Amino acid sequence: MSSRVLKTHCKLECESESLLNQSMMELGLAARGYTKIIKVARTISDVDLSNIIKVEHISEALQYRRSDIIKVEHISEALQYRRLDRNFIE
Repeated sequence: MSSRVLKTHCKLECESESLLNQSMMELGLAARGYTKIIKVARTISDVDLSNIIKVEHISEALQYRRSDIIKVEHISEALQYRRLDRNFIE
């Protein structure tokens, strides 16, 4: 989905946009992450039969994104411990 199509079909409430911007700063997400969250929120709003992406849609999309970030952090920690364990054995 291009940015033009995204802007046309993914209308956000003012509160939704401010929540998304604040979360982007806190999570340190790039523009790509911003786009992914909007796409997921658009899907959630479609299921909710809403034409506008509301705060609850952004919140739910952010929860899915946060769980992905936490999983990646746990995987990287596990790999770090595994490397340390290998170095200890050698």
